[in-house]
Amino acid sequence: MRIDFAIGEGSAEFFRDDFTGRAEVRHEDEVVRLASPFNPLTHVSLSTTHEWQCQIQGHDVAIVKVRPRMAGGLRANEYVISVDGVVVAEDRGK
Repeated sequence: MRIDFAIGEGSAEFFRDDFTGRAEVRHEDEVVRLASPFNPLTHVSLSTTHEWQCQIQGHDVAIVKVRPRMAGGLRANEYVISVDGVVVAEDRGK
């Protein structure tokens, strides 16, 4: 899953690997890791909503992933990305 969005005047990208669970935000030369494939909690969760938060160049970035309750690992998830409290991107995918 890749979602492009803007942070200030620059562009950024949210990336999540469906197989490993690795999640990160890439902005210019900066990479902020949000979820590691080596953390067991990356792969197992009973919650249907997961939120990652980070700061990039003084901006608060929040990424919310909502998965369906039934067969959540097999169906598309919803992603909402906010920068400084303003929704800048939404997408639906694995």
